[in-house]
Parts: sequence; structure tokens; C-alpha cells
Amino acid sequence: MTKLGEILLMVAINRIRTSVVVVHNNAILGFTGEDPYSGKNYFFIPGGKIEAGETPSQAAIRETLEETGYNIEIDVESEKVENYDFKWNDQIYTCQTRFFRGYLQSTKARTVDDASYHRGGVWLPLSELDEALSYHRTIQRVVKDLL
Repeated sequence: MTKLGEILLMVAINRIRTSVVVVHNNAILGFTGEDPYSGKNYFFIPGGKIEAGETPSQAAIRETLEETGYNIEIDVESEKVENYDFKWNDQIYTCQTRFFRGYLQSTKARTVDDASYHRGGVWLPLSELDEALSYHRTIQRVVKDLL
């Protein structure tokens, strides 16, 4: 199949989501994830779907705990909304993401047992951030704006 044919077969999936930038000791909180289709590893900042009845900031707090094991607080005044497409598991996700700046409530994390693609929480040195987020310019830019 041609590249154009592959693109035409992909159907965009709309997602309303949230993400949070948490920095501590010159490192950013995140986790690594392996794309189930391509096997490529990514560094992600915490975030995900906003569930029914949740505010974007509540979802960011929940997702951070689920994905990294850390309890955080959100600076709701820092909110930035971005629209972008993201390819994952051989599908295109059209995302509207509400990004926030967050702060640790405690430096002790609980054990994480998240999705099958989850490969573990990490504190990425800020010096490695540009390279780690080079897979998506929009995400890279907004994360840097929130530092």
C-alpha cells in the first residue's frame, strides 16, 4: 500500500485531554511509554483523558498519580490550551489538550501499575528535555513555555 493509501485509511480520533509539567530538582516528571504498533519509546509528561465530571485540573492530578505515583497540586492560572494531531498505535489522535504547571505535594511516590504501554515513571533532567520531546514540536514548545 502506498503512503497516501495508509494515510487515507487512518481515521482521526478526537480526544479532550490534560497534561501537566512538574519540575523538581532541575528535572521534569514523566514516564516512558512504548508505542504498541511501532515499538518506539517516548518520554511523556503525565496526562490523559478528562473523565466525565472532572475538571481538567482534577484530571491532571489523577493522571499524574496513576502514571507516576506522585501527588501534585495544579496552578490553574498556568493553563494553556493546544490543538494538535498525535500518531499512536498506528492511529491519528486529534487532541485538544489543557496543559498546566504542577507542583509536588510529596517527594514520595506510590507504586504505579498503569497501562500495558507504560514503562515506568522517570525524572528526566531538564538538559535532556529538548531531545526527549523532539518527537512533537507543539508538545515540546508548550512544555518549555510552562517551565
